[in-house]
Amino acid sequence: MPTTDDQPAVPAEICGYRIERPLGPESFLAEAPGGRAIVLKVLDPDCILRRQLHPMVKDRLGRVQELPAVAVANLRGVERDGDVAYLVWEYLPGWTLGEWLARRPRAPDDLRAAAREIVLAVESMHARGLVHGALKASNVIVSPEGIVRLTHASPLLYMEIEVDADAVVQILRDLAAGAGEAGAEMAALAGEADRSPWTLRDLAARLTVIARPAPEAAADARPAAERTVRRGAIVAAVVAAVMGIAVAVAAWLFARSVQRPTSATFRPVPVACCPLPTTP
Repeated sequence: MPTTDDQPAVPAEICGYRIERPLGPESFLAEAPGGRAIVLKVLDPDCILRRQLHPMVKDRLGRVQELPAVAVANLRGVERDGDVAYLVWEYLPGWTLGEWLARRPRAPDDLRAAAREIVLAVESMHARGLVHGALKASNVIVSPEGIVRLTHASPLLYMEIEVDADAVVQILRDLAAGAGEAGAEMAALAGEADRSPWTLRDLAARLTVIARPAPEAAADARPAAERTVRRGAIVAAVVAAVMGIAVAVAAWLFARSVQRPTSATFRPVPVACCPLPTTP
């Protein structure tokens, strides 16, 4: 592969994985056996003790591997290539948050939904006693379907949740800027979170509230098909009611005709007048 003075040569293979392309200064998209895409990321030398993983780092990475895959990319393991160790991460197809924002203007509701998913993903880590420690736009991946997941949690042992809290506030500001005037509520929320105590769960709840459409807007957005079905149901109910009334009236009239005496039934039989017999 051709190189320049500013771009070092990219190896064709690392840890036995074929390299597809670099993803950053110290990360590479690679192909694992079976064609599965993975990401190799250089492990910080501070995580190595006597050519082995530091025990505390090993414990942290083991807990990262146990995180639910719905919120955070899977950590496949740690492998060594010469003197360099690499974290092997699941590859998440899609765009980084920065790339996703730059691709085209996003609807305010999409931005608010993305912010909420990021907050919930971080909160799911904190609920298990883990801090991401490297939360930034480049470590948030948005799939083509709009699914938001985190990746590249720091292998270093972080205990202060404020590390993630400050990063969340910055991401909220970035998303609010992408929403333009419609992002004012989210920008205000980021400012409020920066000034006063708050929890990620509270923040996710607030994001849910500002993302919920107003009742008037929801009524206007109701699909035409739904309105048609409702009108059809009303018409059917009216027709059924009219038919029911007609049947009831007919039954009442029939009952009266059966109970009323008729002239044919009670017509008196004429008796012929005949002379009384005479006595001799």
